[in-house]
Parts: sequence; C-alpha cells; structure tokens
Amino acid sequence: MGSSGINAEYMVSSGINAEYMGSSVVSTQSTWEAVVSTQSTWAQLQLALDSISAGRPPKFWFIDASGAQIAWERPTLPLWFQEMLDREAQLTSWLNNGRPNVYWMTGFFNPQGFLTAMKQEVTRRHKADRWALDDVTTKAIFKDEYDQRRIRNPPDDGGVYIRGLFLDGCSWDPKAKMICESKPKELYTPLPIVHVTAVTKAQSQKSGKKGQKIYSMPVYTVPKRTDLNYVFMMDIPSKKPADHWTLRGVAALCSKN
Repeated sequence: MGSSGINAEYMVSSGINAEYMGSSVVSTQSTWEAVVSTQSTWAQLQLALDSISAGRPPKFWFIDASGAQIAWERPTLPLWFQEMLDREAQLTSWLNNGRPNVYWMTGFFNPQGFLTAMKQEVTRRHKADRWALDDVTTKAIFKDEYDQRRIRNPPDDGGVYIRGLFLDGCSWDPKAKMICESKPKELYTPLPIVHVTAVTKAQSQKSGKKGQKIYSMPVYTVPKRTDLNYVFMMDIPSKKPADHWTLRGVAALCSKN
C-alpha cells in the first residue's frame, strides 16, 4: 500500500475514533445529567414522603423554588387537602353557576385582589358621581345570618357578602352587633356574614351612629400577623373605646389554623 493509501486509512480511522470518542463524551454527559436529575427528584420525593408521614403538607406544595408562596400554608396535611377541595368546590360552582351570593373569604389565595376588584365595580357604578378608585375605601356591614343558604341574592350596591371570618381576642354580641369581651376558654369567635362594599372616604367619616364607638380592626389570612398575611381594615362597632382593643391586639382572621 502506498503512502497516500496509508494516510487515507489513518484519516478514516482517526475520524471514526474521534466520532466514537465524541459520542462517548456526549453519552457520558447525558448519563451524568440523568443521574443528577434523578438524585434531585429523589431528594424532593424523600422530603415529600417524610412530610406526608409526619402529617404535614410538603413545603414545595406551597413554596416554589424562588421562595415565593404559591398556596396557603397549613399546619397539617388533612387540613391543607380539605381546604384545597373546598376552594376547588367554590371556584367550580362559580364557573358553572355564576357568581355566588356569599363568598368564602378563606378560599381566596389573594383576598386583597378580590376586594380591590369589588371596589372597582362599585366605583364604576358611580361613574356619574365622579368616584375614583383612589378616593374610595371599604365599609363593612354585619348581617344577622351565619348560614349562607339564607342569603338569597347578592347585594345590589356592587359589594359582596363574605363568610368565614373569626374574631381573635374578643367576642361578638349578636343582639347589639358589636364586639365584646371574650367568654371563658373561647379563643376564636365566628363572625356572621359580612356585607363588604365601597364608599368614598368622605362618606366613611360621616357614617356610624352618633356617639357609637368604632374600632378599626385589621383582617389577616392566618393567625401569624405579617404584612404578607394582611388583607384590609374593617371598622366594627364596639362597646368600649378603640384603644382597649388595640392594646389587646384584637383582629379578624380568615382562618384560625
């Protein structure tokens, strides 16, 4: 064989070897990536199994990879799962049957956005009165009913009926429709259905009975009171001055768990 034939054979052989080595490197890299991915998946699966065995929802069910909260946190797995079913039931009923007469406040992951949408609707209804969204505030009117089935129609002013709120640090006098001292061994007191609507800030300052004491009560989604869990301020009638309840840290909660 001449030198040109040898060179050609060497080049072909070298090409085959290079191609084989390149494919081997790619195959090895893919295998390593698959192993790493499997290890990561297995680690998450192990954490999920450990949490479920302990009766807690896995953290990545309500906290994403960036650390942002994507669902409400609950201390136990049965409670988390049951509330997920209840939220799904409310949204499915809303989709199939139209807007509900009474909204379950706990069922919203972002109740602030829900109340903002309500204020926008009320503001649009008063377009002729030149209402602006920045000039309105929420107003709460407390009903006698606790059972949502007794509410036949939604409010006609563009507001909403909400349920599922609890008082933390005080109790409720259903006859006087005011907050009062908690009863012995009573941690939380359910509030009746609340009619939440929007009024102008000027109207809000004029509202209320003459001489009636008003406590501006903060509403939170859960007992852990942080800016992330804050919903809105709700003026509520009181038998005692507002400072009395402020010193006691009285608030309303969407969920007592």
